[in-house]
Amino acid sequence: MSALARTENVAFDALPDPSPTVRPLVSFLRVLALACRSSAREDLFKACAILSHEPNISAHACGEALVKCLSQALGKRPIFHAITEPELSFDEAWLSQLSEAIQSGDAQSEHFLLRSRVHKDAQRNVSFLMSRLTQHFYLI
Repeated sequence: MSALARTENVAFDALPDPSPTVRPLVSFLRVLALACRSSAREDLFKACAILSHEPNISAHACGEALVKCLSQALGKRPIFHAITEPELSFDEAWLSQLSEAIQSGDAQSEHFLLRSRVHKDAQRNVSFLMSRLTQHFYLI
């Protein structure tokens, strides 16, 4: 059974929110990271190329691609805490801030956050994946 199939059975509306700082998007990514931790990493550019041709891609597909490719974009493996952990890791806080910048239409903050951590050649792809996830979770 694939990680995607396992995560689709999770009721994301019922995920515990251990503190007000952990947003639904971070909780969702924590579950996907747990499900994907033993799966193979994917190439960021290939994943985005595949997903960009599908107009109605699901949050699962975008989230899984982001989790599997984020280490390539950051140049290091991101830290995702357990779903019940009330504290955010630096990577989770950064993703949350990036999502909030996208949601609010703050392009300057979005570009700053991307430039501060993501390799230049991967910034557009990470932005694409985060925009799709943000659209799903915050209904832009």
